[in-house]
Amino acid sequence: MQRQLHRLGGRQSGGATTDGRRELLGIAAGACEAEPFWKASLRSLANRGLRGV
Repeated sequence: MQRQLHRLGGRQSGGATTDGRRELLGIAAGACEAEPFWKASLRSLANRGLRGV
């Protein structure tokens, strides 16, 4: 049996409302430092309505 080591990373996104409350916006895991992972994560937030970043 051959084993492979994969480098994974996580992303947690948070924000604050206009009245100062902090909210968790998203959590994702994927290939660490890979451009497709970050692009998909940011697009996911934008598709869910995140604006003004």
